[in-house]
Amino acid sequence: MTPAESIRELFARLPAPGRDVVWLADEVISVAQHSGSITLPDPIIGTGPEGTPDLTSPFWRLFRPLLARIARLSADETGTEFDPYHGRYVLTRSGREGPVHLEILLTNTAAGSSLRITRVPAPTHPALLIGNGSAVHPAPPQAAG
Repeated sequence: MTPAESIRELFARLPAPGRDVVWLADEVISVAQHSGSITLPDPIIGTGPEGTPDLTSPFWRLFRPLLARIARLSADETGTEFDPYHGRYVLTRSGREGPVHLEILLTNTAAGSSLRITRVPAPTHPALLIGNGSAVHPAPPQAAG
């Protein structure tokens, strides 16, 4: 199943009794972590038969709160300031083939809302991760002289 299909299936199950936006954010992050990169809005989710947004869809009711929750989760994990309207974050998660980075770019404004999570392998060379999730590479050893 592709990441887009997984996300479509997730939103097709909404509203999920007893589930909230925290659960939904965890599920979206999990799809990216285990399946691959995602982009929302998707051309199918929350779209009516004529291809225009179906504003009665659970997707549109939950999308902006979902973005705010992902921004909060990301800010907390990376030690950066919380901004519910814009964000660029890198989260590190475990994947099937080893650690992965989830590069998150989100916009959450009345003028436009979008989410892109790009799954990339974590660097295999020695690196230290600092609070904001970016990699800091140690300086090469000095030659004895």
